[in-house]
Amino acid sequence: LTRLAESAGLKVVGSVSQKMRTPDSALYIGEGKLEEVIKTVRQMEVETVIFDDELSPSQLRNLERKMQLEVPGVRICDRTALILDIFDQRATTQEAKLQVRLAQLEYQLPRLTRMWTHLERQAGGMVKG
Repeated sequence: LTRLAESAGLKVVGSVSQKMRTPDSALYIGEGKLEEVIKTVRQMEVETVIFDDELSPSQLRNLERKMQLEVPGVRICDRTALILDIFDQRATTQEAKLQVRLAQLEYQLPRLTRMWTHLERQAGGMVKG
């Protein structure tokens, strides 16, 4: 993962790991490990946190919410997004750029679910008039 991050132009300043039988369905990592990551992000002024696996859309959303409350502006990224970013940086032909963009959009689509639920109409009562 370090080499992938460096290939994307990122400077790796640290690494945290956790052994679990199965990843947490809500956050991928445990609450305690997340607090450790947040503390490290603050201390080292980290801009991007990369997970060495593919996060589910809900895991990504939950991690982003918790991280933004504690350290606004930090980007959460998984291995797949990092690889797609590298392909995007290195695509030279118009066709390659379009193929990478399509792959990025297909990857992002399930992660956009419920992003605009705050704009949905609220159910209301009857209005007499």
